[in-house]
Amino acid sequence: MLEGTYRQEVLYTSALGAVIVLMGVAAQRFGIGGPKAHEPSARKILEQGFNGRREAAALKP
Repeated sequence: MLEGTYRQEVLYTSALGAVIVLMGVAAQRFGIGGPKAHEPSARKILEQGFNGRREAAALKP
């Protein structure tokens, strides 16, 4: 990788941080991810009476 000046590295790092923040904002805006992201699959396992690894493997897509 080419080495740049301190100023260039600060700019690259700031740009990367901005992209990460924008991705988070977009994810919140469209309801992607979050604490309830896996709730439907967890509910399905509980409703079917999860009974060990064999059933868990059968539920995987």
